[in-house]
Amino acid sequence: MKLYHGSPSRFSAFRTPTGREEMDVTCGGVIYLTECRKTAQKYAGRHGYVYTVAAPSAVPYAEQRRRQNLPRKNKRYLRGVWVALAADCRIVECTQV
Repeated sequence: MKLYHGSPSRFSAFRTPTGREEMDVTCGGVIYLTECRKTAQKYAGRHGYVYTVAAPSAVPYAEQRRRQNLPRKNKRYLRGVWVALAADCRIVECTQV
């Protein structure tokens, strides 16, 4: 499955803003990915970048919330969203919007 990440910044490897790396969606330790290229483009902005990402250990965001016993979220915030550890995300391609 192809996953995408949108960012206004260009980079060569993923890292979290907090420097943490743990499968916990409440502490900034994961990378958020999407199945939809258009969604990634929205996050990239007008002059940003869309990354095609290989992340074999990625899990659906809703599943990770369930694993952490967090309350359910509105489906529109969950649809097509995946999370993965930065170390498990490999950039396959980077294109400017």
